[in-house]
Amino acid sequence: MMIRNLAVLAAAVALSALATGEASSAAGKGDRQQAAPAQGEQIAQAAGAQPPAAGAVPGGPAAPVDLTGFRSARFGMDEAAVRAAIEADFGKEIAGRIVTQDNLAEKTKLISVLVPDLFEGAGIGSVSYIFGYQSKALIQVAVAWSAQTDPTLTPERLFSGGNILQGYFNSQGYVPATVISNAMVDAGIIMFRGADADENTVMLLLQGAFTGEGAQKNLTPNALLLYYIDDAKDPDVFRIPPGKF
Repeated sequence: MMIRNLAVLAAAVALSALATGEASSAAGKGDRQQAAPAQGEQIAQAAGAQPPAAGAVPGGPAAPVDLTGFRSARFGMDEAAVRAAIEADFGKEIAGRIVTQDNLAEKTKLISVLVPDLFEGAGIGSVSYIFGYQSKALIQVAVAWSAQTDPTLTPERLFSGGNILQGYFNSQGYVPATVISNAMVDAGIIMFRGADADENTVMLLLQGAFTGEGAQKNLTPNALLLYYIDDAKDPDVFRIPPGKF
């Protein structure tokens, strides 16, 4: 089933570029391919990177956002509680189609489900809930839209969905110093990234292939990826202790 691949493959090039501060401000436009959400340390590094000044979006509403999870699923919940949250959010039928998988590299567990129209016109998306290596509690939620999750999702629809979500997140009260928008990386555009006062992070990536050069560089989207991350600086994933090799 395609949803299993979406839960574990990583967009490493894009995320390592943002983590090392090589992102630049850009606009993107519209094609397609297949794609998958990055996870664990790769996505955490990107989410925890210092934002480039050119991409910063100043201001925000007076009321600060408090990012505690995704819908009824809250960071720190165990698997049983998250499964109950999925049923509460999306109904028994969708909850009955949960797919389980392990990330062997990070030694985390994922449960994933396909959900239609998380917002109007979004199409079918894959929602993956990631449980930490040591805590066994919810540490991240990744949402992916692509031709893998919904064959009707064209590059234009992915780009439109990204713009809708970007507008939504830009209107929320994320800490201004943490916010970036339209930051170009090798594998796409970070349309939004921001954190709350507790450093819980959201990141929206329009993933795809670039054509052209310089000011004529255009993006052909193949996926729209959205991450909610509990601890971007120190994710609960497996690491070999220093000095072991």
